[in-house]
Amino acid sequence: MRRSSPAVRILWVPLMLSIQVGGAMWGLARPSAAMDRDMTIRAASPTHPAPVILSASSQTAPLGRGVIFTFLYLLLGPNKVLAPFVKLTQGTDARYSRRLAFRAFLLSIAALAIAALLGEGFLTRYGIHVRVLNVTGGLIIFLVALQKVLQQYAPPGQAPETDSAPSLHQAARTLAFPTIVTPPGIAAVIIFLTVSPTTAAKLQIGGLIVAILVLDLLAMLFARPALKWLGTPLSLFDVVLGVIQVALGLEIMLVYLAAMGIFPYHP
Repeated sequence: MRRSSPAVRILWVPLMLSIQVGGAMWGLARPSAAMDRDMTIRAASPTHPAPVILSASSQTAPLGRGVIFTFLYLLLGPNKVLAPFVKLTQGTDARYSRRLAFRAFLLSIAALAIAALLGEGFLTRYGIHVRVLNVTGGLIIFLVALQKVLQQYAPPGQAPETDSAPSLHQAARTLAFPTIVTPPGIAAVIIFLTVSPTTAAKLQIGGLIVAILVLDLLAMLFARPALKWLGTPLSLFDVVLGVIQVALGLEIMLVYLAAMGIFPYHP
């Protein structure tokens, strides 16, 4: 089996870590600016006397692109792909691994696109209020992040042993769904797109999704050196992001429940 050169591995490992950590930190640095902007709009608008963070149209969540990227990274990002990909490609050649990575990447894009179109259409048709969607999104983010945090306390599962490697098509489907495209990830994508007020905002979210899937593709192409050198740091990084996102998911729910008049909330 053809292996990447040591120089490529040495360059790839810090590059991958820098991309993932930098992207997530950029996301976490964005919410304060977005919230400050929304709070300024709220204070200047007499139509929103309640102390909640809302945009001028009351249609968007208090989230910037960076925060959305961070949420989607946790739900669709490459950390959870490395170990399953290495297991599926154990004993195969480099050509099979590359084909599997690209096929899973394309299937993931197609699955998310179809789910987003169908989901957004159904939500719009049923006339669900945008604030209810925001509360739902906050709840999903909260539960998924909490599951990530608590997962470290769960006993390790015993995977069944198989004598032969799965076919390329079967392995690609397994990777694409539900490994890369998780059910909570689909739900978050649908809600983010539905609450986006303009086509430009929807396209920006689509670009963020594609960027994360490209990270997934890179992670699969260099899965073995990445898992060898970055397995533990990425696991710790997931837990840190999970704790922050538990708080942010809870904040979103409280803000929009207050906006619906259920109880007063002073952030």
